[in-house]
Amino acid sequence: MITRPLDDLTLHAPLPRPLSPHRTAPIALRERLHYSADTLKDTLNRRVGWQELVLLSTCNRLELYAVARTEDSDSLIALIEDTSGVPRPDFDSHLYYYSGADTVSHLFRVAAGLDSLILGEPQILGQVTHAYETARKQSTTGPILSALFRSAIRTGKRARTETAISRDPASISSAAAKLAQNVVPNLGNAQVLIIGAGEMTELAMEALRSRGVKRISVISRTLERAEQLAARWGGQALTFDNLLETLVGADIVVSSTSAPHFIITPDTARGDESPPASPVGLH
Repeated sequence: MITRPLDDLTLHAPLPRPLSPHRTAPIALRERLHYSADTLKDTLNRRVGWQELVLLSTCNRLELYAVARTEDSDSLIALIEDTSGVPRPDFDSHLYYYSGADTVSHLFRVAAGLDSLILGEPQILGQVTHAYETARKQSTTGPILSALFRSAIRTGKRARTETAISRDPASISSAAAKLAQNVVPNLGNAQVLIIGAGEMTELAMEALRSRGVKRISVISRTLERAEQLAARWGGQALTFDNLLETLVGADIVVSSTSAPHFIITPDTARGDESPPASPVGLH
């Protein structure tokens, strides 16, 4: 990514431009800048001074694509401050800016999986599509961003059907499973604890099963969600009431939830004299 100071930024209106703390931003900051579904909708509805706005918020990036007749970067940065609660000095040095054709090129690379932490990972195309659909339903898109995102989505699909980038698809979850295998070589005898019942944890379960894992426990906010995921992959469904006792016997712990707080803290495992589990956090 090319990082430029704000004074050097030139916006060629009405083409869009994203702002995003990504790549250089530490994980702790990215977690603070992750938008929930409700916050995302609220932010879109507060697009004062911007004709069009789309927010792409994932665990690894926050990107704002905006269209206006005149340049006003400060209002976008203020929007991030107001809706995330993160002061500008905390993320200002991690911002980058694109305009015009550079914006188009960047979004196309994102949709194709070329800008991901793991090259070619398949989830990002769905996230780009979801970002556009969310903005469209909130009526914050127009002819420019609609054309841009539709073209980017088509490009992402073509990249996966016309090139080899999806021939052996990887994801953060599969990379985490491989890491777990390096730490716990005999996965067939390992006890795995899955915390969360979303897409990332399901991908992790699939990757672990393919590597020989047989014993899996699933804990989710609701027992019903845990039961659904456990049924699909032959695991045992539990509730958070069982967290401590299950944690004691786990060899590998995979956690990926939408909770705004830490699920496992040092105090959670303190006093456990059993060998430490291998924790994997998916973002």
